[in-house]
Amino acid sequence: MDIAKREQRSFSHIESNDGLRGKISESLYRRQISDGQSSEVYQVEASISRSGQNTDQLACKRLYPEATRLQFIREYRILCSTNKHNHRNIVQFVAAFSFQENAISHHNFLFPLASGTLKQLFAGQIRPELTEMELESLWTQFEGLASAVSYLHEECKTAHRDLKASNILLYRDPELKNIIAKITDFGLATKLRSSESWVTNTAESRSAFQLGAPEMRKYETSAPVPVSTRMPENTFPSPSELQAADVWTLGCVFTLLLTFLVIGVSGEKEFRNAIRTTIGHTTTDQLDDGVQIKPEVLQWLSRLSRLNLRAKEISVLVKEMLATALQRPISIEWVQKPSRIDEWKHYVERKLDARIDWWPLAPPSLPCPQGYIRISWEWNKRCLYVDVLETQGIAYRRSCLPISQMPVNSAGLPLYGRRSGLTSSASQTQLTPSGFRPNNQQMHPPLRLSEQAPVAPQSNNSVMQQRSKEIYWCVDKVWTEPSQTLLQSSTQIHNDNALYKFLYQGYMQVQGWIGRMFSWKMCIDLNFVQFCRLSNNGDRVIRLATGLPPHALTNYEFHRFEPESVHMAIAAKQIVTGMYENTDFPDLAKENLQMVPQNIACPLGSQKGVEGWGMYAIHGYSLRKILYWIVAITVLGLVFVILWLSFVDKTDLQNAFVPAMFLSTMIFMGLAVPQVLGAA
Repeated sequence: MDIAKREQRSFSHIESNDGLRGKISESLYRRQISDGQSSEVYQVEASISRSGQNTDQLACKRLYPEATRLQFIREYRILCSTNKHNHRNIVQFVAAFSFQENAISHHNFLFPLASGTLKQLFAGQIRPELTEMELESLWTQFEGLASAVSYLHEECKTAHRDLKASNILLYRDPELKNIIAKITDFGLATKLRSSESWVTNTAESRSAFQLGAPEMRKYETSAPVPVSTRMPENTFPSPSELQAADVWTLGCVFTLLLTFLVIGVSGEKEFRNAIRTTIGHTTTDQLDDGVQIKPEVLQWLSRLSRLNLRAKEISVLVKEMLATALQRPISIEWVQKPSRIDEWKHYVERKLDARIDWWPLAPPSLPCPQGYIRISWEWNKRCLYVDVLETQGIAYRRSCLPISQMPVNSAGLPLYGRRSGLTSSASQTQLTPSGFRPNNQQMHPPLRLSEQAPVAPQSNNSVMQQRSKEIYWCVDKVWTEPSQTLLQSSTQIHNDNALYKFLYQGYMQVQGWIGRMFSWKMCIDLNFVQFCRLSNNGDRVIRLATGLPPHALTNYEFHRFEPESVHMAIAAKQIVTGMYENTDFPDLAKENLQMVPQNIACPLGSQKGVEGWGMYAIHGYSLRKILYWIVAITVLGLVFVILWLSFVDKTDLQNAFVPAMFLSTMIFMGLAVPQVLGAA
């Protein structure tokens, strides 16, 4: 056996001798379970352990003999790439091997044996039949499948090109008693930015083009399309076209799955009859008319919406997925270009080297910086977003689960992206966990918490479990020289509302009446920091580092999720929003409180040099405060003019305005210059 290392896996090439001739294929290909345009699938048993006592049921996909070794290696490499991070809704790749028998090469892939495919499910051919609980769990697979396509496009930089019901495997989870759908068959998959893996003019590609997006058929040289619309030879689709085509085919799969879930086994037949049309002498039940989706399909989706509330929500998304190529919500179209006003706001912030709270104006829609990913979500009926490094954003995404797969008692946190998606500035693209979610369909799903989260030591003593927890809040005092950072602490915080009240009141207390009246700044963000006391029995502290308490530090209790920078950014955005939100939050809500380090070994201690972990207020300019002062100075100037005209000279309007303007300018500059220079 000659084993060649390829990427992160290996595949085997076996040369059979005369004694083995015919025996390998006889034992391996006994039980065929399905076939397709380019391969056959057989059920086999394999021993994974060294002892060989335990066997696993596997599916062996054998490519047809006309498949070349190059095609085999190409699909092998795609499978290695897609299995790099073990996405829940991508089929698990076990092994690949090839052997020759009777001068015929047999190329094979091994996968865990599935219960069936979506196509078999729609036809009622899965045995044993699904239970009510398993059928109910299929509603959760819309998210999973869309997340898998997003994963292929964004992380694997791969387009599947052949998404259809027969290429969606169904696996039973005996513990959770649900069904997991997994995308399989990457024989036609291609890299988004490489033409080397582009396959055309084969039986499999012709079938995929026929069932795929109508705008892609011009790239198939043997497709029955007008010569005027056919692309020149050696012309390949762009990455956005490949992504849009996958969105179309996934929308077709979703349409069939919705039909099955709402109507049942007879649904697909009813659907095909409803969309069957005759043009000339040709009758067809395809979903498109060669150019765009048939109106009958949209009418069918509307009918499903009337029959089922969940179908009504999903059908809105499916209709967008089946729109024309330019209207489909593919990733590349999700980052909106900033308006002229937004660009001006961004310019002002760059010049001041500080963030600005633009209320009462709308906050600017800023571009995602190069090399960053934008995570955005809906929280308390407000759209929030943070920009994090691309590597950290991708790592955060891998730690997330779709909403439907979350435990009930986990903390609610954003999953990923604007419209609940991830935006990458490198390609200006955006992904969502449920595929491509429309503008008005936002969500803020919970997040799986890190198993490494530092928590308080468990105790059976109820008194120990009710002990106090102390939270620390570090605030810079304005209009002081040198600058001072003062510490606020509290042990009376048991929910989010109490946390917001403590932070807001503590901030205002540190600022005092001078800061509230004469400062143009306010808390617009916060950071998690390590701090140190500067004196005995004093409130002055100094920041030592930015971050969360390390895992080994067990006297701080909070829920942690990785990466740490994403945890801090999301928590800060929600907490600061809550500080200034007028709407009351549920009294029992602890979502944000659980993300804040809380000292369970309180009190901290009043000695000089004592270190702790808490939050630090970040100042930014407030447009509202600046406008207040502009109005106040203007009114003061007008009062001066009125007094001048009343008591000095009723006709000397010019001399009345000169000192008023001078006085107003000096007051304004006296307030502005120290704050712009950072001295106040």
